[in-house]
Amino acid sequence: MTGIPRQNLEAEQSTLGAMLLDKHAAAVAAVELTESAFYRQVHGRIFSVIVELHRLGVEVDIITLTEELQRRGHLEEIGGQGYLMTLLNSVPSAGNIDRYCTIVRESSEVRELVGLGQWLNEQGDNEGSLGPNELRAQIMQTLDAQRTKAQSGMIPMADIVADVFARMEAVEAGEVFPRFPTGFETIDDHLDGGLSPGHLVVIAGWPKMGKTTLALNIAAKQSHDAKVAISSLEMAPHDLSAILIAQTAGVNARTVRKSMSTKTHLSAEERQSIQDAQSAWYERLWWIGG
Repeated sequence: MTGIPRQNLEAEQSTLGAMLLDKHAAAVAAVELTESAFYRQVHGRIFSVIVELHRLGVEVDIITLTEELQRRGHLEEIGGQGYLMTLLNSVPSAGNIDRYCTIVRESSEVRELVGLGQWLNEQGDNEGSLGPNELRAQIMQTLDAQRTKAQSGMIPMADIVADVFARMEAVEAGEVFPRFPTGFETIDDHLDGGLSPGHLVVIAGWPKMGKTTLALNIAAKQSHDAKVAISSLEMAPHDLSAILIAQTAGVNARTVRKSMSTKTHLSAEERQSIQDAQSAWYERLWWIGG
């Protein structure tokens, strides 16, 4: 242990240099990082000024950045224009901005976790410190904050446009992107071939029109080849399972649900069909929650 917090000054410099060289790199970094992610405070300050200038529509280069830092009284603090030139000369390639940002962000997250560990250690040494519930709450709050930051990033439009054309060319070359047919031809036509990763599909309709049954039918088809999870705010897991078993068995769903709470006469054929359906569902990767 050296006692020096996790940091990578070269990655921080390369990030800032790439932001000065390339608008796209600046847009990526603005989404991926915050001022507090930088270990050196002056790096975080330079980052914030570059981002703000871009948001104001100012063309950022060594001259405009120097002028803005001078106006704010930070130029000498960050090392003058000479240090900005060092940043420009330190970046191997602005095209590696994603990697630079990842290194800076992950180093920041490690420092935050190490700080949390040190704080927990201090709590353990002090009498009258927080109790276990409060400590657990603090840990979860820190981890949730990190998880939220990691998942909330937006994607620059330049990346999306490039990806659209790349996918079009890939399709023309014969590459197949996954679509998951619902089993209903009309619905699949409206969905351009079926369900697509990353899409939210809402089934709307009046009460008692069969929205849940339709959703279960679609999900059941996917469960042959994929993992499926389904949750309902209005139906218990046992009721959802009863509908699925009834669909598979070809038995009236109300009959199956009723038989779980009331003695119901089932024919030998119906009983066998339900048992066969249960066996079929044992083999599927399916999770149900209420």
